Amino acid sequence: MSENENTTAEMYREFANELYLLADYIAMNADNLPKPYFGSPRIDCQVYVDGKDELDQAKKAMTPGTSPNNPLVKFANNFSSEVKRKFGKNVEFGFWADRTKVCERVQVGVKLEPVVKHVETEEMKEVPIYEWKCD
Repeated sequence: MSENENTTAEMYREFANELYLLADYIAMNADNLPKPYFGSPRIDCQVYVDGKDELDQAKKAMTPGTSPNNPLVKFANNFSSEVKRKFGKNVEFGFWADRTKVCERVQVGVKLEPVVKHVETEEMKEVPIYEWKCD
């Protein structure tokens, strides 16, 4: 095992130990915690990786233990590609990467859109400015 792989493994072991600390804290303080507004408490933990090789490694590492009722879910949106799976009803763990690093952009057709021209005027309007102030 290379030094980098050992360092990575140690990092994940430390992370797992911190999750144990969180679980212990929640169990010890369950009577004092507020009722969740939506449903029940949930954790969605995501780790960013920096490329296709790393995302493929994550897919391979996360596949054992999956089943038809608990599959490895692959998902892409406008900015990322991710893989994740559930550990119980309320805990998800996964990995994601920048879509431009792991996906290929392929033209699948064309569409016609109207050309919109904006004309700037000297006219001004007031626009409210908001800030969040939290205790």
